[in-house]
Amino acid sequence: MTKKLSNIMEIYDNFLSKNEFRYIQSYFWHGEFPWYYTPFTNNTEDPPSHYQLTHIIYFQNFGKYSPSFDFIKPLINKINPQVLIKIKANFNPRSDGSKVCEYHTDTNFNFDTKTAIYYINTNNGYTLFESGERCGSVENRLVIFDSKQKHLGMSCTDQHAKILLNINYI
Repeated sequence: MTKKLSNIMEIYDNFLSKNEFRYIQSYFWHGEFPWYYTPFTNNTEDPPSHYQLTHIIYFQNFGKYSPSFDFIKPLINKINPQVLIKIKANFNPRSDGSKVCEYHTDTNFNFDTKTAIYYINTNNGYTLFESGERCGSVENRLVIFDSKQKHLGMSCTDQHAKILLNINYI
């Protein structure tokens, strides 16, 4: 695992072992994985082209929301959160290269929370921070940042989709 630091994020390449990563990747790429259509990405005012497919895995008020939680346990165990808030899988289809959503924060809590984004596949999409820094979508990469950091997702143009896990925690 390689660790890179910036002013606002920590980036870990090859976060999981190859076997753990391939297991998780094949699970989310499987043709029968239950993705659910969401007509917007972060804002109900998004243009119609900014839809995504999602899958809620964990939600604080409900606990384990999906059997998918069991498939990502190696990832969660390695992050080692004190408290999970939400885990969501995102499938953003290939597009013309426009941003997937507006700048946003992942939580509105008055206490410190973290966001971890785990990239399932390599593509030319990325996560862009309001500061101008960006994190490319590289498979088996984990980026961690303060949930109050404004960021947005840029879609990919070179693969069928950009797939990632978004994990909010303390």
